[in-house]
Amino acid sequence: MYKVIKIFKAARTSFIDLINLDTGTVDKIFDDYSMADLNKTNWGVKLLEENKQMIEKQAGLVNETVYNYIVFCNGKWHQNLTPNNLSILAEKIIETHATTKYLRFIPFYRNLKEKRQVEFDDYMLYLECRNVIDEDAENLHIEECMGKSIQEMGENEIRRGMIQFPLCRYDDPDTYAVKLLSYMEFLNELVPIMREQLIGSEGFKDEELIFGEICFEINSD
Repeated sequence: MYKVIKIFKAARTSFIDLINLDTGTVDKIFDDYSMADLNKTNWGVKLLEENKQMIEKQAGLVNETVYNYIVFCNGKWHQNLTPNNLSILAEKIIETHATTKYLRFIPFYRNLKEKRQVEFDDYMLYLECRNVIDEDAENLHIEECMGKSIQEMGENEIRRGMIQFPLCRYDDPDTYAVKLLSYMEFLNELVPIMREQLIGSEGFKDEELIFGEICFEINSD
């Protein structure tokens, strides 16, 4: 137990990272320490949140993979992911060689010092699977997600729509993997844009950003 708590305390300048701990160890921590006690320490950005309702494991390999990676204490707590841990989850999903109804990654920025959270819903991934898809269905889906017609979009907007809001067939896990990896690579462009918005429209100072972290809420079904 001492070793585990030491790991937690060592993260005080960045964020809580539970990914390298097995679920049983994490559950034991919560048996011995309440979340209120954990949050009294200066470990950094809070990535663990108590669920208003217990999260139940959904059927399917992708859903089970997501659940096992982000949910603790039989659904009582869930973990938001940093970009690095999101990449690990994406690899695990791809390894299942399976698909699911939808997979959603929603980015946000949480700053410990300023006690602020900024939502970046416009930069989410929403990967949806259907039995049949064609170009018309893909264009309509992008229009619905982007809130404007294809004719009103520029080339970069269309590209962003195709990467962030892709469709895939249930029976095509290879394409599913490609779509997921495309978004993960696209984060190399999106994260700097989020940073610019934090300094620009959100009013953060550059030196304040180190007290926060871009995180991702994960949903699947």
